Amino acid sequence: MPNQLLSAIICGTASVSKHLTALLHSLIRVKQEATDVRLLPGLAYAIRPDVVIVCCVAKYSCPLAHLRCLQTHLPHCPIIIYSDRSPEHWAEISPRALIHPKDDRMEWATCLRNLSNGRTYTSPLLASQATLQGADGSTRLTNMEQKVLNILKELPDVRPTELLHISKHTLKNHKTNIAKKLHLKSARELQKWIQENKK
Repeated sequence: MPNQLLSAIICGTASVSKHLTALLHSLIRVKQEATDVRLLPGLAYAIRPDVVIVCCVAKYSCPLAHLRCLQTHLPHCPIIIYSDRSPEHWAEISPRALIHPKDDRMEWATCLRNLSNGRTYTSPLLASQATLQGADGSTRLTNMEQKVLNILKELPDVRPTELLHISKHTLKNHKTNIAKKLHLKSARELQKWIQENKK
């Protein structure tokens, strides 16, 4: 858990804001609640929170243009998207964190700790969606990429090159493609993601 409470703006319906405020009471200090995402850039500029939590669940829509505006005015203020939509949906704005409505307090603590340390975070529930399908429901990973990922996750002592009869160079290319499709920046981030998402 973070050493000190992070200040936050929560944007979403009143019931979702109330739920998150109660769930995260020992992790964040809510400085402002908003029900209209169009107000976020001005509020965030005036309040200067440590994080902005944007709730995009059910019928509560979240126009990406307003989030881009927020990122432009406060590039150092991390945006946490609270949504059940695939990471692919949010790729255009590259939020610092994606968290699923079914995630518990411990998952939130991990998320906030990552943000406090300058890292990004994607909920395992959302990351697994990214490996299986894109925003349009199409398969994101090729069959071979899925095989490589499954071996890396489930059989850490087995060398994928031997099992799949591929070269080290081909394996490296598959890992690079997998990392890109999961919106990870490096092989090191992919390895960390695999460790966090082992079955």
